[in-house]
Amino acid sequence: SVELTEEGASMVSTGMGYASLSAPSKHLEALVLSNRLRHGNHPVLSWNMGNVITEQDAAGNIKPSKARSKDRIDGCMALVLAISRAMLREQKSIYKERGLTVI
Repeated sequence: SVELTEEGASMVSTGMGYASLSAPSKHLEALVLSNRLRHGNHPVLSWNMGNVITEQDAAGNIKPSKARSKDRIDGCMALVLAISRAMLREQKSIYKERGLTVI
């Protein structure tokens, strides 16, 4: 990340604990369980998703884990982190920009 920052890329820090990862992990879990996650049968992501489990804290928060496995879950973690960033984007109402249309 240092090299990317030096080249002008902006970096965003994301926590790796339950508080930061629970909401996006639950969103990803819902996408998977509802068959709404489409990844074009990417073999590495399929393998990563098969390696991941969820850990839960006492408050019911979850986060991805590979437990004690040596197999990789990088693709799954990238998805969770991308979802966490997307969830932070302010949702704009189309009515604020274009107004209300009455038919």
